[in-house]
Order: sequence, then C-alpha cells, then structure tokens
Amino acid sequence: MNTQSREYWEKNKPTDLWASNCPLCQEAENILYETKHWKIIKNKYPILGLDNHCMAIPKEHVIFAKDLSDVQYLDYKNVEHYMFSYFKNSDYFTFMRESLSGRSLEHLHYHFLPWQIWYKDVESMLQKQAF
Repeated sequence: MNTQSREYWEKNKPTDLWASNCPLCQEAENILYETKHWKIIKNKYPILGLDNHCMAIPKEHVIFAKDLSDVQYLDYKNVEHYMFSYFKNSDYFTFMRESLSGRSLEHLHYHFLPWQIWYKDVESMLQKQAF
C-alpha cells in the first residue's frame, strides 16, 4: 500500500468528498478485515505517518454514528475484537469526530492508533496549556 502524508491529503484532496464521490465508499485495496457491515483499512494518509493507523468504516455511506442501524452497532463489536487482536493486547485508542466541522470526509470513520501517540500529544498540550 502506498501511503502519503496528512499534509499531502489536505493539499490534494478532491473538492467533492461527499456521498457522490466518497473515497471510503470506493475503498477496496487496503482492507485488513471485513464484517457484514464494516471494513477495516489501513489509513492511506496516516497521522504522523504511522504504519498501524487503521480506520473502521461502515460499508454503507453513513454520516453520523446516530444514523447507524442496530445491526451495524451490533456488528461493530466484531470490529473491536479484531482491533484488539491487531494491536496484540498493547494499548491503543480510538476516536472519531461526530460533527462535520473539522472532518476530512463526510463518511463516518473510526480511527485506531497506538496509545503512546495520543498520550504524547495530550502530555505536550498540557505542558503548553493548549486547552
């Protein structure tokens, strides 16, 4: 898989990223694992260039978590089981943005990253009193 920097994504992303041209709906190359309703991929534009930056994406174009069906929510448990084994019991965290503000894509997606990355960023912000 070819990855690019986050800066590359921000500079070169298409102007129409919504449902009609959604790269996550079209993603078929970087799939690590699939369930009936989800696919897990390696991020093509990983934060800090991390190899193990993964994303869980509903197969159906869903914008907000509140719009997931009950069966999609139940199936998400399989995503968590897979990610637990993917990180081999080491600490990791997941996040997503529920509002569209600041999102790079309209399609709902959960990020999975090693814990140390988040911890270092938060520790750095606390030292700078950034929030």
